[in-house]
Amino acid sequence: MPPHHSPLTPTNSPQPPVPGQRPTQPDRYPATYRGLVISAVHVGYVHALNTVLLIGALVAAVATIVTFLTIRTQDFHHVRQATGAAGPDETTPAASDAQAYS
Repeated sequence: MPPHHSPLTPTNSPQPPVPGQRPTQPDRYPATYRGLVISAVHVGYVHALNTVLLIGALVAAVATIVTFLTIRTQDFHHVRQATGAAGPDETTPAASDAQAYS
């Protein structure tokens, strides 16, 4: 008695697949199931790609949060504004930029 074959079992696969060959070849399956096989391959690919992109986005979000939490305010360069009525100090970048463009 021959072994039972599923409808999705390849019909003409006497040889093992060749390395580097696509694992799913629609012409190896009966014509009535080719659309199902192609659809399953596409759904699997899209699902895997979505998973990889989601993991990448989560890693980036966690890295952003950790970066903002670990940088101290002392690590930033603070520009001091002049306290006189004459306006900003001449050595501040804002004052020198304003003079350069006027």
